[in-house]
Amino acid sequence: MSTLETLATYILQRAARAERTAELHPNILSANFEVGAGEVQQLLVRLDSGGLVEVSKWDDEEHTERRLRDFPNPSAFFASVCDAGFVRVRLQGKGKQALEARKAAQPPQDAFIRSVSA
Repeated sequence: MSTLETLATYILQRAARAERTAELHPNILSANFEVGAGEVQQLLVRLDSGGLVEVSKWDDEEHTERRLRDFPNPSAFFASVCDAGFVRVRLQGKGKQALEARKAAQPPQDAFIRSVSA
């Protein structure tokens, strides 16, 4: 399993264990998994666009969560200083299915995780 596949699985597992959302910091993930911050950001975008998770940030000014897709582009989302750089990750149906398939060792879902982490 590649480092990005391991990271994708970690993100899904953290989101699955969270009561509502998992709060993750891309720079901390980058350091812990020894991958570039840009790679972490791209992975989060792919997981979000693939329907595995929903990525958002807390907006202090508007007192609401703003989803990744609410920003003009991913660069604007990650450049935003909202939430002190942390992102909130909420597990979606496809993400739950991918985790369940991984536990059952069903290769098609592993292939899907590999495809979004490539």
